[in-house]
Formats: sequence, structure tokens, C-alpha cells
Amino acid sequence: PKGAYFANIAGVCAAMAVSFVVSAILLKTSKVKEEDDIEAATRRMQDMKAESKGASPLSAGDVTNDLSHVRKIIVACDAGMGSSAMGAGVLRKKIQDAGLSQISVTNSAINNLPPDVDLVITHRDLTERAMRQVPQAQHISLTNFLDSGLYTSLTERLVAAQRHTANEEKVKDSLKDSFDDSSANLFKLGAENIFLGRKAATKEEAIRFAGEQLVKGGYVEPEYVQAMLDREKLTPTYLGESIAVPHGTVEAKDRVLKTGV
Repeated sequence: PKGAYFANIAGVCAAMAVSFVVSAILLKTSKVKEEDDIEAATRRMQDMKAESKGASPLSAGDVTNDLSHVRKIIVACDAGMGSSAMGAGVLRKKIQDAGLSQISVTNSAINNLPPDVDLVITHRDLTERAMRQVPQAQHISLTNFLDSGLYTSLTERLVAAQRHTANEEKVKDSLKDSFDDSSANLFKLGAENIFLGRKAATKEEAIRFAGEQLVKGGYVEPEYVQAMLDREKLTPTYLGESIAVPHGTVEAKDRVLKTGV
């Protein structure tokens, strides 16, 4: 109406504000969905690449391939030391408890995987690299090297494949969460190696502190500390259960003077 300029301007501004809010919500929702679609497409592309090479990684519930021929299992990580060694210890104990003495379980760096390995277990971020290294082997991906459930499931399937199923119940009762203690004298862990009540603003600060203690203990050379930070950038060394095992890259193995924690 004539003379109602203020009311008209207020109405236009209100309409603009409503349109802006609605558009922002729609765009944000669309962006989240697009990011999810991109992530899903990336995973599908990685799986397609793996399948095109004649193999595909399995997860905890997908270990259904023929395991009757498996004699050598390797838990692998980038450097082949911390996380893979702990994972191999858990699985090795379960394999031994199941009486599968014909199967060996070791840990290794991905670059050192031998051609005769039958089954390779890696973190999901490193599985594609492991498949390129040994494409003829079966591969299992995990997100936690201390995933006892995955190791138990794998052991049960190995038993089913290599023994009569009548023994499965006995094996299930014998499986328990434990670590291999065969290397108990590999290194000594004393009070001077344990630090309580420490606080760090970032994980890099915590890793640097751990590296400095290794240097002080005569376990590694000073250059190894930077290698520990570089390793964390490749793949996190967090294992789950509030446990992390920071360690250097495979290229820095020559900086290790002796085994220690």
C-alpha cells in the first residue's frame, strides 16, 4: 500500500532471512551426504582395485576362504615392530592353545613380506599396500591389532578347516586373551621405564617424550625420535584399549641399538 514502505521492506528482509536459513540447512545436509558418498566411493574403488588384482581383503566376519592350506600367517605393519608384534603375540597364543602346531605366526614389515606367506593381517590403511607386495596371499584387514574377537574367529575357522569339527568346542574353551611370553627375556622393564601422571598437550608431544626416553636409555639414536613422528603421520600407532605403541619408520630401523620399551 502507498506509504507502507517500512512494512514492505521489513517483509522483504524477513523473507530473505528465512530463505537464507533454509538454504544453509539444505546445503549443509547435502555437503555431509556428498562427503559420505565420496568416502563410500573411495572404499568401493579400493576394493575394486584389489579385486582386479585377484584378491580382496577380508574383515572379522568375512574370513570364509579356504584355510586348509594355511601354514604361515604374518601380522604386518609399516615397520614390523610394535603393533604387529603385539597382534602376532595374541594370535600365536590362540593358535598354540588350539593345537595347530603346523601353523606359524610371526610379525613383519610390509616391505619384508615373503612370497610364501599364506595369510597376511594388516591395518585397513595398509592392506592395499600389502596386497601389492604379496598378491597371491589371503589378506585380512583390521582396525585394532588387539582385536581378540577377530583372532578367536580366525582360529576357530582354521580349526574347522584343518581338523574335525568335533574338536571345535574343546578349542573354544581353551582360547583365552593372553600374550605370548616366549620372549620374556628379550628386554627388561623396570621402574625407570615407567612414567605416571604425565600430561601432553598433543600426541606429538607425547611421542617426542617417549622417543627421548628411548634415547636416554640407550635403545635408539637421537634421529629415531623424528622417525617416530614420521611414522605416526603414515598410520596412527593407537591400538585401542587406551594403548599406543609409537615407533619409527622401517627406514629408521638402523637407528635402533637394542630392543626396549
